[in-house]
Amino acid sequence: MTMPVNNFLATTDPAKREIKDYSWEELCNDPIAIQMPLVPPFTENTAKAKVRRAQDLWNTKDPEKVALAYTEDTEWRNRNEFFIGRQAITAFLTRKWQKELDYRLKKEIFLFSVDKIAVQFEYEWHDAQGQWFRSYGLEHWEFAIDGLMKKRVSSINDLPIQTRTAPAKQVSLAATDPVKAI
Repeated sequence: MTMPVNNFLATTDPAKREIKDYSWEELCNDPIAIQMPLVPPFTENTAKAKVRRAQDLWNTKDPEKVALAYTEDTEWRNRNEFFIGRQAITAFLTRKWQKELDYRLKKEIFLFSVDKIAVQFEYEWHDAQGQWFRSYGLEHWEFAIDGLMKKRVSSINDLPIQTRTAPAKQVSLAATDPVKAI
């Protein structure tokens, strides 16, 4: 028996999935499509929506919610740190957002394939002394069949800036609870 999961009818065999490529408008505006999990294989529209939902989720700055978008045994490299698992993600993000105050993130899709997405991003934040920074980077994501991220590799550079110019705010795709929609 199959059951609907976002852009497919999910089966245990990914090769037998029936793809329905939702339009960008449907993914942005349809209340049901907004809440559907986005799972591989990705189309251009679902990959873009996955990036936007990740952006919305990270902008909550809630480490516990963010960690739920990753597999239990997810592998991460963030700058020069390497770790595995949701508990490690939660601890890392808690430290990150205690240091990076008034954090605001913007992500854009760079490229995608069946189960991988690459993004470029920028975010602004300030430290406890009030010094503002703009951070730029690239991320490589790999996904499990259920749409949870199983691997994240991130390279980031920080640039001190004089004043905040906050990345442009984008419309949220994730309705009221981004973690449900990831």
